[in-house]
Amino acid sequence: MSSAKARRRQQREAESHLARLLLGELAAAQGIVLPLTDWSPRGQAPHHPALPAGFYVSIAHRHGHVLVGLATAPLGLDLEYRNPRHAHDLDARIAMLPQDAREHLAEASHLSETERLDGFYREWVRYEAAFKLIR
Repeated sequence: MSSAKARRRQQREAESHLARLLLGELAAAQGIVLPLTDWSPRGQAPHHPALPAGFYVSIAHRHGHVLVGLATAPLGLDLEYRNPRHAHDLDARIAMLPQDAREHLAEASHLSETERLDGFYREWVRYEAAFKLIR
């Protein structure tokens, strides 16, 4: 593994660890104790056996930033950063979106490249957050 890949992996591990710490703090504010060691492993949907029925969690992390949520209704969070380099293959990226998102972006074909890229990210975050709701 290259050193750059190893650093990215370490960063993702650290972000995941921080997310679980933060969820523990959110839960503690509600009187719920969620020991750090009992969280599901990274790469799986976040789950804790001590989380009471009727509570839901979601995690998103990217480039050193972490977003977490604890709620009494299902929730899905996603976090992305705009990367101008994605403009060169924007059509391929849009093709990965669900049909309704592709149609929505097709209606906005008159927009500038920057506006289309922003639109892609909005639709992608919406898609990822919705996916987290059902898993």
